[in-house]
Amino acid sequence: SSSVPLAGKQDVGIRIDGRPAGSPESGGTAQYFAVTTAYAGTMGIPVTRGRFISEDDLVSKRPVVVINETMAKQLFSNQNPIGQRLDISGPTYLREIMGVVSNVKRDGLDAPASPQVYEPYWQTPSYAVTVLVRTTVDTVPLAAEMRRQVSIADKDLPIANFRAMDEVVGRSLGPRRFSTVLLTVFSGLALVLAFVGVYGLMAYTVT
Repeated sequence: SSSVPLAGKQDVGIRIDGRPAGSPESGGTAQYFAVTTAYAGTMGIPVTRGRFISEDDLVSKRPVVVINETMAKQLFSNQNPIGQRLDISGPTYLREIMGVVSNVKRDGLDAPASPQVYEPYWQTPSYAVTVLVRTTVDTVPLAAEMRRQVSIADKDLPIANFRAMDEVVGRSLGPRRFSTVLLTVFSGLALVLAFVGVYGLMAYTVT
């Protein structure tokens, strides 16, 4: 994938084919993911309508995309999005919508889902890519094996980072955890000061 939920962002402009330019229903912006065929299954993203990107799309070289439920509701509330065509900012050409998937959190677990579009990676290849592996084994030995396999394929190919998805989610919660800890500390100090004040007042009264 070109990016991972909760880590890395890329937004693109969207234009729906056949709609008046500049109108609210003509498009807008969407979170962009360039992915391979196994992405939805690896990440556990359900396909709610139509289908996900397939190898047949690669063979036929037909430009296709998949959108999420939020985009389907916002731009195709009164019609079936499957078979509709849209353009993405950058290389200008129309892509056919082949499916709709469930919303994925990208900006934070507490943030509402935005429109999202998934495009086959081979349609717009990038110089950098995130390889995702779904596993039930410990990630530490897995990381070493993955580095070895990449080195076998190309010893000059660098691996910039290796993280478990739990770590990615944890990092996304960092600012909120810091705020919670800070609030807890100040609440504790306020409670201590209140106890000291009440004790001093009672001691003075008794005296």
